[in-house]
Amino acid sequence: MVLEHEAGQLAYRDVVVGTPRQSGKSSLVLALVVYRKLSTPRQRLVYGAQTRLAARTKLFDVWWPRIRRSPLAGTFKLSRATGAETLRCANGSAMSLLSTDEGAAHGEPSTAPCSIECWALDAAAEQAVRPTMATRGNGQLWMLSTARHERSTFWRSKVDAGRIAAEWA
Repeated sequence: MVLEHEAGQLAYRDVVVGTPRQSGKSSLVLALVVYRKLSTPRQRLVYGAQTRLAARTKLFDVWWPRIRRSPLAGTFKLSRATGAETLRCANGSAMSLLSTDEGAAHGEPSTAPCSIECWALDAAAEQAVRPTMATRGNGQLWMLSTARHERSTFWRSKVDAGRIAAEWA
């Protein structure tokens, strides 16, 4: 949902997507990452999953092979250094991996922090990335997940807030 106002500003600062398992969350995030990186030079994106290892595996084993097989292959470069994994674009845009602890993203501005499998996260992950958008135009926080279990209080609060907002609309 990258809807824009007339002036080109994104219509929503937060995007929360809840779906059943195996419904294409990862494909949606890959499309978002490629779109954001190509649409405006020097974008800074971060991607997090339930663990840093899960995010790294998604980037290396799923997304990178898809990009390499696409017509955009020459536009992107993957840095594999542990702790500094980065998907770079020829226009200066970059996406790095986000650790899910509270201090992970501090100090790094971001235009599109994105977390998937939010059922495994808590408010500390959101608190780490939200300030990174403060000085960036068109910042947008994406959170995607499936429900999983009742211990997912952070994700449950996002689902409940979305249902309340839908009732008001």
